Amino acid sequence: SRHVFIFKHFVIKVSRISAWFENRPSFARFRLNLYLTRHERKNIIRNKGVAGIPKIYFSDPFGFIIVMKRYRDFESSEQYERLYNELLNNSELPKSFWENDACMPNFGLDENNQIVKIDLG
Repeated sequence: SRHVFIFKHFVIKVSRISAWFENRPSFARFRLNLYLTRHERKNIIRNKGVAGIPKIYFSDPFGFIIVMKRYRDFESSEQYERLYNELLNNSELPKSFWENDACMPNFGLDENNQIVKIDLG
């Protein structure tokens, strides 16, 4: 779980000290959230330049924060399905990479109307 702050051109993701459904801080949950943010950072850096990978502006190596480019929403679920299937068929990365937590809110559109996975954590 992360707090996500959305601005006009970028998004800031900050690791939470609890899950969204918990009312109290949890060190174990915070450690997990740091791990997930580091995992997302690693996936983005390792696959930089690959179609479908988001642009990252800043991330700390500990997993506290990631600042990435903001992407647009899809116009329809049909558009998402079409672009997602094209991504699966044409990507140099394995299908399992894209299929992990593959739902419409975890993808966006870049300025060229290409699909981008915005949640890799």
